Amino acid sequence: MKLAALQFELVGSCMNQEITLFKSNYIIGDQLETVHIERQRAQAAYDLIDFYNQFSKGDTTGLDALRKEGRAGRRHVAVVLRRLNTVAKEVDLPNADKVCELKPLTESLI
Repeated sequence: MKLAALQFELVGSCMNQEITLFKSNYIIGDQLETVHIERQRAQAAYDLIDFYNQFSKGDTTGLDALRKEGRAGRRHVAVVLRRLNTVAKEVDLPNADKVCELKPLTESLI
């Protein structure tokens, strides 16, 4: 009888450890997903600032390269140009007027 009770306790203890491990893995996975999403947003912001700086200097090579990547590239360029246009309207920086001239280009890509 005592042996069965000890085995039962051992199984219960192992199950509790597995549940704790599962919870820990779930929390870590959730944190990794959050970090991944934040990293993607940071990368998108970095790219947008980079494209803004390039475009304000008259350099469109980055956007041209994206546009040549097919339909998905043209769609990405259209999104970037719309975002750049929005940023240019909101900021008070030199050459922002150059970026505001993007609207006709954006509409031609769609």
